[in-house]
Amino acid sequence: MKKRNIKKIVGIAVITFIVIGILVYMEYSNQSKDKVTTYQVSLSSVQIAESIESKITLNGTLKLKSESVNAVSIEYNSSITQLNVKDGQKVDEGQELFSFKKLSDNSAITIYAERTGIVEFSKEIYVGSIISQYTTVLKIYKLETAADFYIEAKIHASDYENMAHVSTVEVTFGNSITNIVLDGTVEDRVPRVVEENNSEYYVIDIQLQDPDSKILNYKLAEGMSVNLCISASTQLLADEGDGTGMYYTIPFNSLVLRDNINTIFVCGQSGSEYYAKKVVVDLLSCNGANAVVKSDLLSSNSRIITEGNYNLNGGETININNDSGIYLNLDLLN
Repeated sequence: MKKRNIKKIVGIAVITFIVIGILVYMEYSNQSKDKVTTYQVSLSSVQIAESIESKITLNGTLKLKSESVNAVSIEYNSSITQLNVKDGQKVDEGQELFSFKKLSDNSAITIYAERTGIVEFSKEIYVGSIISQYTTVLKIYKLETAADFYIEAKIHASDYENMAHVSTVEVTFGNSITNIVLDGTVEDRVPRVVEENNSEYYVIDIQLQDPDSKILNYKLAEGMSVNLCISASTQLLADEGDGTGMYYTIPFNSLVLRDNINTIFVCGQSGSEYYAKKVVVDLLSCNGANAVVKSDLLSSNSRIITEGNYNLNGGETININNDSGIYLNLDLLN
């Protein structure tokens, strides 16, 4: 009889513990459901963007304008009798260059420089060389002013749209140790269009803008390779619908990738609580700490999340840092 009572008591105790455990678990589950994770964030305002600042880097080649090159030719079958200059030598206008005699009658002729410049022989020439009729013997390059040179460069069609809004062109010769940095400007002429690797390019000309005295300090020559950095500013048109515009300047650190799509999170408000609202944007340009984006879902009243945004996906409850420096007008957030 006693054994039966003991078993009965033990059974009741076990059942009681099980019931209590179930009740505790249910209470804990209900509390967990009611508990909402709050994310600490900082906010920043947005500004309507009126223009996009961009930099385009490309390679170019230094060239001489046609009027800066004087070709010296012999019009007769001849033999060189005297050479007065050497390759790379600077000559003055009127200076003797070379003499030759015509093979037809042995008459002697001396050729003089028609301009001041640098001599470049077109072929190897020496006393006794036989020169065929109409052969160009040498060229004299005028290398005295910025106007003598231009830079030819190819730019991708997608970048060419910015050429109408160029602010500066930085022209760099040489390597990182012996850089020569000059200023240039894009010449106002219709570019030549070429195709390479199924892509369309525009051939543009850059004119050097530095004083001639500075140009003469450097030994510039035709065919030199050039690095170009073109700074351009593209004006943006405001959206005529609400007057606030669709282009905005935002802090770069407000951008995050969600499913490989550029995304920002905006502060929304529901009752007395704030929440994160996901907004997909088109990234147009980055310039240091700021970025220019396009979106129909932003306005000048938007307050975007710049800190604490990497853990968000949209819809989370947020708590705004007191040091964010942003005054929230709740009537404007929604």
